[in-house]
This record gives sequence, structure tokens and C-alpha cells, in this order.
Amino acid sequence: MTVTEYLVNTVNQLETYLYGAILCAGPTSFLVVLIVMAGGNLPLALAQNVSTEALDHFRAAHEAQQAGRLDEAAREYETVNHLQPGIAEVSANLGLVYYAQAKFADSAHAFQTAERLKPDLLVANLWLGVDLVNLNQPLKAVPYLKRAISIQPEDQQAQRWLGTALWNAGDTYKALDQFQKANQLFPTDLDILFVLGEAYRKAADKEIDAVLSQATGSPLLNVSYGDKYREEEDWTKAIAHYTLALDKDPRCEEARLGLGEVYLMQNSLTDAQNEFHADLENNPLSARAHAGLARIALLTGDYQKALDLLDHALRISPDETAASLGLPPSSVIVEDPGIKLPREELERASQALHQLPESNSRSLAKAAIDAELGVPDWEAEWKQFLQATARPQVNQNPYAKARDSFYRRDFDSAKTEIRVWLTSHPGDLQARYLLAKTLRSLSVETLDRLFKQDADSYRTHQLLAQVYAMRGENEKALAEYARVVQMNPSLPGVHFEIGHLLWEGGDSDHAIEELKKELQLDSANPEANGEMGSILVEQHQPQNALPFLLAAVAALPDRTFLYLQLGKAYYLLKHYQQSEAALRKAALRDDDGSAHYQLGVLYRAESKPEDARREFSKSDAIKAERLADVKLVPQQAAPNN
Repeated sequence: MTVTEYLVNTVNQLETYLYGAILCAGPTSFLVVLIVMAGGNLPLALAQNVSTEALDHFRAAHEAQQAGRLDEAAREYETVNHLQPGIAEVSANLGLVYYAQAKFADSAHAFQTAERLKPDLLVANLWLGVDLVNLNQPLKAVPYLKRAISIQPEDQQAQRWLGTALWNAGDTYKALDQFQKANQLFPTDLDILFVLGEAYRKAADKEIDAVLSQATGSPLLNVSYGDKYREEEDWTKAIAHYTLALDKDPRCEEARLGLGEVYLMQNSLTDAQNEFHADLENNPLSARAHAGLARIALLTGDYQKALDLLDHALRISPDETAASLGLPPSSVIVEDPGIKLPREELERASQALHQLPESNSRSLAKAAIDAELGVPDWEAEWKQFLQATARPQVNQNPYAKARDSFYRRDFDSAKTEIRVWLTSHPGDLQARYLLAKTLRSLSVETLDRLFKQDADSYRTHQLLAQVYAMRGENEKALAEYARVVQMNPSLPGVHFEIGHLLWEGGDSDHAIEELKKELQLDSANPEANGEMGSILVEQHQPQNALPFLLAAVAALPDRTFLYLQLGKAYYLLKHYQQSEAALRKAALRDDDGSAHYQLGVLYRAESKPEDARREFSKSDAIKAERLADVKLVPQQAAPNN
């Protein structure tokens, strides 16, 4: 659909209007939005009731708008409104001009006038909703965007912006449902597909953040960190966290299995075997432990024993057993950091298995080994396994169903089932953690779909960069972001992501350069403001940091990390009372002990030794549980629209 065709459809209730819109992704980029009239005139039915003077000003406004003289166009439309009040289309034109200038409050006022005059005018409802999102009033935006969709269900902008409004309003899962609906309506739209994948990733980060904040003192806290470092292949930290989880609860199955699998990844077979056997002592029906022992048997050449172990595991849970062997494979472009066996051992095992009698366990083992070797025949073995494997029909609760769906890589079903479970078990942190892992997997799955549609689009490279960053592969992420910038240098959000990774890697100077570029594109970007202020605090420039931090806190008042940085800035300026107020807010969610530590520093400076000792003690306790060196998942912004 061409630009003109799109806008003809959006205003089919007007007689001769042709709306043209060239939309860019960011409010400070030069956005041209034109209302093109037949001959530059109002529709005939309206023009007959308009004075000659008003028509002259309308034509002047139209000419200025087409020429990009937006200040002049706005003045002319305002004059028309003064001379001939009550024409919704004139107010709509004025709103579009203000939107092009990023004057969202003025734009919203103009669209409100247009909407009052014509409640079913699509352009008024759509862009009033967009303005309210930009003005950080997403709840007010939702009804206007819903009305826009009711007027024109096929409008891509309305469908996508409704998802963003719901997200910004904090209704994460209604937003995800809306993004999914938009994707179903427009399956080939790469922008919508990207926003969906980004939303899955950020929703996963929110769930992990919630688990970490609520799991203090429990083994799950350390299991989640162990999984994080395992994914990043930081074996030392992964082992330390799994071990700490087992110190808290020796029966913690996720920690025991995670530890066994990390040992297996490092080829420490005796240690891995000990962990799997220890798990089976507590849970003889652990399909994952049997599968782990089968892996060890394959490595040591005991192929019949490997198949016997797999037979046992398959009777317990075919889906969990297959997943433990890496089947079905995950991403086509992001390598799964699962258990990888040495190639020589794989080739030897493949040949040996070929000589053994056919069975479900042999088909599964062959499929897993051949998939790792990159042999195309693995799919035939996998299909044979699926056709021959009967899954036990049991009356499962939604959480058990979700686990099976997750192992089958049916992530949509898993997400639905976990959400059903959580409605009646809202405090189940294990279920929330499974939901987080499911959402991350959906993000990677969406990346695969993007890749298959257009492997070299800037949206594909952008989401791939985000997935790499999520997995701690920052160099790969930066390389992908560099390609995005080359393809679309004014894309909002990208320079912030680059700046964040550079700062995380210790390159503050280049991070500042990227954040400046981001703020040139969107001066109101709260994440970029917050990061810029944080770096300046780190560089002992508190006076320069304050404007950025105050802007970020005003836009994101629930982000405790920003209050920590604000408290540090006030401390450096010796504004101790303001520092304490900010740090107290940060301490409400002090996941790594930094806020309590900074409060201790503040009280020490104020000669309050008892208060200082109390805060340092709280900080030490939090850091000890998290092994002091863990970086938490950062707070997230709305998906880039």
C-alpha cells in the first residue's frame, strides 16, 4: 500500500481528502505529515460554508505545510480556526503540524478539538492517542487508540500504538496480546514483528527482576544467577551460585541439575555423574538426571547403557528428555549454549548407535548427535522418534502443562498456561521464573521469524543485537548495532543501546558520545537521560549530571536505580538532606546493596557512625547472598515503536 492509499483509507469519511503521511520512528526527526487536498481546497461540502478569507488562509496553510514551513502553516491554520471555528478537519491539520514539530501538548489540544467536533474522525483519535503516549499519559491514550481501531481495524499505526500505550501503562500482558494481534493482522510487517520480539525480551527482564527482588534468601535467587552465568559460559560464577543454592537447600533440584550440566559442559564427567546421582536420590523420577547420565555414557562409549538410561527417562517425560538432549533445536541463528560433546566422540557415537537395534531411544540419541554434527538426516530421525513416542495422558495442572509445552518449545502455549496458573498462584516464584524463560525464548523465536522474512533488515540486526546483549555477548551485540546504525543512522533507541553497552564495558567517553547522539534524536528519552546522568556522576560531575537525572526521574518515578544515582549526585554536591531522601527511595528495592552502602557513606560523612554501620551491614548481607559481583537485569523502557 502506498502512502497516499494508506491515508485515503484512514479518512474515507471525508469527501475528497487525500491524507499523506511519511512517518519516521522518532519525534525529533523531521516528520512530514501532509494533508493533500484536491487542488489545495477544502471538501466541497465544507468549502460552500467557509468565508473567502478563511479559504485564503487555508490555502496558505496548505502551501506552507507542503513546503515544510511548519511555523507558518500552524499560524495559518490557527487563523482559519479563529475565522471559521468548528471545522474538525482544520484542527486535525493543525494537530498534524504540531506533531511534526514534536509539540505534543499543542498537537493533543488540536486533536481533542477535532475529536469533539467529529468523534469518529480516525486521524483525530489515532494521533491524539499517539500524542498522549508521548506525553506520558498512556492510560488516557488507550480509549482513543481503541476507537481508532474500531473505525479502521486494518490501521497498522493504531494497532501498534495501542500495544505501546498498554505497555507504558504497565499492563504488560495486555500489551503483549495486542502486539501479537497486530502481528497476526500484518504478519509481513517487520516493524511490528520487531516490536513484538523486543516486548517479549523486556517482559522477560521484568519477570526476572521481579523474581530476584522477591527471592531473597531462597535457593531460586542463586539458581537464577547460576542460569544467567551458565548462559554466558562463565562457569566459575555459575558453579558458585548453584553451590550456594544447594547450601541453602541440598534438595534443590534445579541447582543440582544445573551444577551437573555445567560440569558436563566442562567435561568433568565424574563431578557431573555425582550430581546427577545425587539428584536421583532425592527424585528418582528426574528425566533430566537420567538424560544427563545418558550423555555421560555416550561420552564414555557405553552406548547400550546410554540407550537404557534414555528409555527410563522417556517413560518419565519424553518432552523433558528430548529437551535435555537439545531437541528440538532452538534458534537458527543464535547458538544455544547447551551441552556440547566433543566432535570426535559424537562421530564415534553416531557410528556405534547405527549398529544397535532400532528403538525410540536410539532415534532420539541419533537425532541429537546428528543435529550437533550438522548432519541433515537428524530431522528424519527426529520425525521417526516423534511418530513412535506416546506421551502419557495425565490430568495435569496448568503449571505441569506449561513445563511440558516449554520443553516441546511450544512457547505460546507455555505462556498461556503459566499465566492461568499464576492467576490462582500469584506468589509462585518458580512459575514466574519459568514464565521469564518462556518469554525470552519467544523473543529468540521472533528473531528467527524476522531472519526468515528478511535476514538483512535493520530490524533483524537490531533484535539480534538485543538477544546477544541479553546473553552477555556484548561484542557481537555492538557489531550488530553498528550495522543497524549504518543502515538507519537516525533510528531512535539504537545509540542508547550502544552507549549502554559501552558504559557497561568501561568505555565511558565513547558511551557519552553515543548518548549525546540519542538525545539529539529524542531529548526526552528517559533511559538516555538516566544513563548520561549516571556516567557524569561516575566522572564526578554532579552539577552536570543533575538535569539529566531529574528529567529521567520525572519520566520514570518507579526506577530505583535512578534515585541511587540522584542520591550520589546530591552527596557529591554536599546536599545531604536531598541525598538521603533519594537514597531512601533507592533502598526500597536495593537488589545489590548499593543503596544501603551509599547511605552508609552519607551517614559517615554526617558523623552518624551507628547509622552508617547499620547501612553497611545491610549492604554486606545483600552482597554476600549475590556473591557481590552480580549485575542485575536493567530496568526496561517501552518497546521502540
